[in-house]
Amino acid sequence: MILPIMLIADDSLFVRLPDYIYTTSTSQFSIFYNNVVLTKTPEIYSFVVNSPVGYDEGNKYNLDSLIAGEYDLTLEIRDSLGVLLEWDETKIIVTDNEINHNDTIKILYVGDSLTNAGVYQKYVRDYLEETGNIVKMLGTRFFNQQDSLDGVFHEGRPGWTWGTYCRDVQSPFVFGSYPGVDIERYINEMLNGEYPDIVTIFLGIGDLYSVKTDSLELIDTGIDGIFRQYNMGLLIDEFEKTLPNTPIGIVLTPVANERENAWYLSTGDSANWWEYRKKQHRLVQRYIDRYNELDKPNFSMIPVYTNIDTYNGYPAHNAQHPNFSIGHKQMGNTFYGWIKYQISKWISAPKDITIINFSSSNEISWSPDSRADFYRIYRSADPYSGFVEIGTSVVPEFNDEDISGSDKYFYRVTAVKNPN
Repeated sequence: MILPIMLIADDSLFVRLPDYIYTTSTSQFSIFYNNVVLTKTPEIYSFVVNSPVGYDEGNKYNLDSLIAGEYDLTLEIRDSLGVLLEWDETKIIVTDNEINHNDTIKILYVGDSLTNAGVYQKYVRDYLEETGNIVKMLGTRFFNQQDSLDGVFHEGRPGWTWGTYCRDVQSPFVFGSYPGVDIERYINEMLNGEYPDIVTIFLGIGDLYSVKTDSLELIDTGIDGIFRQYNMGLLIDEFEKTLPNTPIGIVLTPVANERENAWYLSTGDSANWWEYRKKQHRLVQRYIDRYNELDKPNFSMIPVYTNIDTYNGYPAHNAQHPNFSIGHKQMGNTFYGWIKYQISKWISAPKDITIINFSSSNEISWSPDSRADFYRIYRSADPYSGFVEIGTSVVPEFNDEDISGSDKYFYRVTAVKNPN
C-alpha cells in the first residue's frame, strides 16, 4: 500500500483508510468522510473519491448493491481552492452474499462494553442465518437472561482492556499466576472443548481512558503501552498459538458521538470529545501499522470506524455507545462483511473419505483439493451431530490415535484456504 501524503504541521488531517474494506453484494456499507480524517471542521474540505464502484452522498461514500469482486478506491482531500492536501487508498472486497458454510459457524466475540451489549452480534447472526448459515456464539457471558435463551454469548465486559484480559484474575483467559493466559485451557474448560471458527477482538480504547490529553505524543505513549508484550502482545500470541488457522479480526475502534453536548452529559466536560477523537483516530492508525509490521497471516482488521454515522448512529445523551437501531446495525454490517469474506475462503468438504481401522488408531484419507491450504478433521459418536474438531492436516490424510476399540466413530473433513 502506498503511504498517503502526510503534513507535518499541526493542522494535518491524518487521513487514514483501512487497507481493506469488506462488504457483500447486498450489505450496506459507507465510508463516512469525517471518520477517516482528524479535524474539527470537515465541512471546509472537499472529499473526492475515485473508484469504479459506489457513489457519493454528501458526507459519505456508499458501497452497496455491488457485484462480487475486488475494487480499488482512492480518497483525495482538497481545500476550498481545489488544492490536494492529502490522500489515501484502500481495496474493497465484495463477497457474494449467497456464499455460506455447510456446517455450524462458531464465533467468539471478545471485547468491552460494546461487545457486552450483544447487539451487533445479533445483527450478524441474523444476516448469516438469512443466507442459510447455522451460527453458534461461544463465550461465558451474556447481557441479560433473554440473551442467554437466544444464544447470544460472548466474552464482553464493560470497561475491560487488553491488560485486563491478560492479567486480571477475573479474566476467563487467566489461569494461575502471571503470565496466566491460556487460550487452550479456556476453550477446553470454559467452552467445553468447542473451538471457534472465527474470533473477533474489540479492545483498545479503554486502555487509553487514563490518557487525559490531546497531545499526540502522549497518546502515542499510551498506545505503546497497549502494544507491550504483557498486554496486547500476550493475548494475540496465545490466540495465534492455539488457533493458528482461525481467522481473527481486530476491530478498528469506531468514532464516537460527534455531539459535544453528549460528552458534557456523559462526562461533565465537552472537551473530552476532542481528546477522545484524537485517541480513537491515532489508535486506528497505529493498529493498522502494527499488524502490518507483525505480519500475522490469520489476523486482519475489521474497519468498524469507517462505517458508523456519528450523529444518527448515537443517542443525544450518550457519548461513546451507539444506539441499537442504527449504530449497532452499522457495526453489524461491518462485522458481517468481514466474516462473510472469511467464509468465502473456506472450501466445502473433500470427497472420497476412506477410513482404515487399526487396533489403536483410525487412518483417514480423502481426495486432495488443490485449492486447500489445510484440512480440518472432525469426529463424533453420532453420524448427524456432535462433531468436534480433533486436528488439522496439510496433507489429505490424518491418523486418529485417540480411540477406544469398542467405540464407533464418524468423521467429517473440511478443506480450508487461509485468509489474506
